[in-house]
Amino acid sequence: MSIGASGYYTPDAWMPHITLPHGDVTPTRLRCAIDKLACQDFDWEIRVDNLALVYQEDEKQGQLKYRMPFVG
Repeated sequence: MSIGASGYYTPDAWMPHITLPHGDVTPTRLRCAIDKLACQDFDWEIRVDNLALVYQEDEKQGQLKYRMPFVG
């Protein structure tokens, strides 16, 4: 539950993902990243062993607030 969250994070729209570009992304930098990654094979398996909440206020760097390990 949140107030003012982007529509990207609603239960019907959210998709697990790994963010590759973040922060100072310009069209040129993004184009270079896409060119480099476009022909790569990303058939990865990732072990998910916890759920974490990172909270960001204003322009400050996000802070880890909670982490819940998955057990069993």
